Order: sequence, then C-alpha cells, then structure tokens
Amino acid sequence: GYDFVRQKDVDQFITGMGNSTFIVGHNRWATRGNLTSQNAHPFEHKHICLVHNGTVSKTSDLHHKSLDVDSHMIAVSIADQGIDATKNFLWGAYSLVWYNSEQETLNFLRNKERPMWFIHTQQKAIVFCSEPQMGVWIAERRGFKVDKIEETLTDTLYSFDNTKDCSVPETMPMVPERKTWLPTPYQKPDNVYSIEEKSLLKTLARTYKQGEEFKFSLNDFDEE
Repeated sequence: GYDFVRQKDVDQFITGMGNSTFIVGHNRWATRGNLTSQNAHPFEHKHICLVHNGTVSKTSDLHHKSLDVDSHMIAVSIADQGIDATKNFLWGAYSLVWYNSEQETLNFLRNKERPMWFIHTQQKAIVFCSEPQMGVWIAERRGFKVDKIEETLTDTLYSFDNTKDCSVPETMPMVPERKTWLPTPYQKPDNVYSIEEKSLLKTLARTYKQGEEFKFSLNDFDEE
C-alpha cells in the first residue's frame, strides 16, 4: 500500500477527484484465486462495485464456475439477488463495502469475524477502516479533527445516500440509514461444535493430561 500511493498515477487520480462524496481504498491479501489483475479488488458486476475483507469458507451457494475469488462471487450475488438473499449464504469472515450505482448508496456490512470502524471528524467527513488507530492517524495527518470513534455493529447494514445534498459539509449525513438482521443461524457440520461443546474443548485444551485424547476443529478456537 505504501508503494502504491507513492505512484504518480495514484497521486494524479486522488488530486483529480474533486468533490467526490465517497472514496474507497482496499489492500488485498489473496486467500482465494491467483494474484492477477482480474482477481484484484474492487469487483464490479452490473450496478455493484465491492471490496471485501475476509474469507467466505463455504462458497457452494455463491458458486459461479467462471469465478475464482469469493469476494467476486459476493459482488455478483448482491447484484443479481440483493443483499438480503446474499447474506444467508455468507459463511465465514467478512467486512463488506460496496457502492450501488442504481441507488447511489455506499454500504457497509460486517460480521463478528472482521472489524470496521468509522472515524467521525468535526469537518463532517468520515474515515472508515479496519484499524481505528490507523484511521485517527490518517485523519489527523490530513488536518481533520476527530470528533467520535465508532465501531460498526455486526449484522447491521450501514447505507450512505449519495442522492442527498452533500454540497456543503453540514448536510453530510453523519448517521447512515441502518438495517439490522439477526445473526446468521448456526449450522453444525460434522466437524464443528456447539457453543457449549466449544467451552468444553477450551477447558480440555487447558487441562488435558498427557496421554489423553480428544478431537476438535481448528475453526473452533479463537486466537487464544
């Protein structure tokens, strides 16, 4: 990212954006698909342009034979089926940001596996990022005064409307429209355990004795 923003083309692009309401940047760590330009974010399909932080573990419900990247599959699914239908198939980690050119909205949605923060400034601009300390540093470096730091809620769609008058800072919608879902229902494949079983596994992991054996899935444990 550091090398990228130092390129002359990028500098000319940024300085030439004028009064754009929304600016989105993304750094890809490839977990699915080869390192090609076609597999780089953002992914655009019809009226949806999307970036995705995370990895969807089950892509069979989103599968498109011509696509290699789960993020690309999500963009296609939102464009073709809408976010309500797509969210039912998102198993894994995700923090999504997408622009809907038909509705002229910038949308944010994440689950508990990935972070997303809004850095609200006194100048009515909002910086969004995965790491709040980085967002504050970037905002202050550019001369913005931080007013509030907000972690977005999980399973909650934040939608900023570009059709509203944003010609002056005071009219910038500081609070986006929201839509909240219930958390994705838990499904138990053969190698995944319930919350109660996970608690038991964690206890065993701390207290098991040499020679004792128990089976588990690596996905059942957090970093601890």
